[in-house]
Amino acid sequence: MSVSARQKAPKAPGRPEGGSHARETILKVARDLFADKGYAGTTFKMISEKVGVTNALLTYYFGSKEKLHEEIYLQTAGKIGSMRLQRLAEVTDSGGGLPELLASFIAPLLELVATEDGAAFLRFQWRVESEPPELSFRLRHKAYDESTRAYVKAITAIRPELSEETCFARIACIVGATNYAISSRHRLDILLPGVSQKEGTLHILTELKHNAYKYFL
Repeated sequence: MSVSARQKAPKAPGRPEGGSHARETILKVARDLFADKGYAGTTFKMISEKVGVTNALLTYYFGSKEKLHEEIYLQTAGKIGSMRLQRLAEVTDSGGGLPELLASFIAPLLELVATEDGAAFLRFQWRVESEPPELSFRLRHKAYDESTRAYVKAITAIRPELSEETCFARIACIVGATNYAISSRHRLDILLPGVSQKEGTLHILTELKHNAYKYFL
């Protein structure tokens, strides 16, 4: 190949300009925008302008808005599912009963909501619950189905007289209560003077941690 031909050959596409730290910033900014505006109400343009990067950088890192949204969800929700499986194994190995088992289901949420990033993710997750089923159900399936099935199996081992259908229904009620707690719409900060919104959320989750097992007695 001649020198002139080499000079004219197009360059292979590379990473757009921008520091590697931009990826984590994008994830956090997009998470908060999705939480505030929902999936349909959030665009790549909004995210890029908020972060101060180009759309090309967003596309390079994530490919599409759907993939970005999914990564934000699974990055933390997947950890919650894994933490639950780990806690469940610890309870089972130690011979724990229903109180310990259901407490281990709630505990990862309490740990998350106590941190700024964790609480921000849980607000995002609550918004995902209101998204169309074709979006939200797929994400919840990836993040939580394995651990939820494992808990139902463990509960029925302790309470064999309860059907699988009953256990799934009761777990669904508990999940509904946790979603309400993390939605920041529980109003405990209004009903109880001196209690902040975050303190109210922690109080509800703590009550669930200590008392959810009673639903399976």
